[in-house]
Amino acid sequence: MSEAFTLDFVVMWAQTRRYLLLMAICGIVVGIFSGPLAISFFVGLTMLTTAMNLASLDDHPGWNSFRGSLPASRADLVWGRYLTMALLALICWGIAVASSFIVWGLQLAIPGLVEEGVNSINPATAVGDIFINALTVNLLELFVVVCMLPPLICMGQVKGLKWSVLCLAGGLVVCIGVFWAFGGLDLLLSIIAYDGVTEGVQGFGSLGPILGVIAGLCVVAYFVSVFFTIAAFSRREL
Repeated sequence: MSEAFTLDFVVMWAQTRRYLLLMAICGIVVGIFSGPLAISFFVGLTMLTTAMNLASLDDHPGWNSFRGSLPASRADLVWGRYLTMALLALICWGIAVASSFIVWGLQLAIPGLVEEGVNSINPATAVGDIFINALTVNLLELFVVVCMLPPLICMGQVKGLKWSVLCLAGGLVVCIGVFWAFGGLDLLLSIIAYDGVTEGVQGFGSLGPILGVIAGLCVVAYFVSVFFTIAAFSRREL
């Protein structure tokens, strides 16, 4: 498995490192005007673009044959791709946290830089808000990616794109249903809107149960996606 993971990670990092920097800069610029909690979404978009780029590379003649020549099973190739995306999610979370602290520091140094309101940050809960908001948004974006990965890995970008959109739609229906069942749909929308530090919610640090639901849903989707992809990828011609 290590050979498959190393190959995917090296390719991913070569394609993504400049884009990560660009998304961090864009997030900081948006964060200056919209508050530090608005950054995580922009940085997390890197996961989606990377999944598409790697699927596009899989469509190139000979690339999958080269991957198939590695001393790794097809299951190892699938695990390598999924572990690469999980590591990228962790990197995105770290960059989002660091960028959010930069904007928060600017907000403290320059009073009035960010207008007080739904996009400002509560100094009393700032550290927890930044960490948990970044984790929540990145988990949601990782959930989107793992829903789309099976068709992209098994069929390539060209053939698998429409099926990945259908898989994503199904995953989102399940996600909304789970949050509705737990009575947390309004709170989830509040988090996505970066509104968690305003009326009725005293900082993201109080959102532990909902974060647990998000994490659990993401973990379940991750492993279901992996095992489904392993079963289907065995039929793809390399």
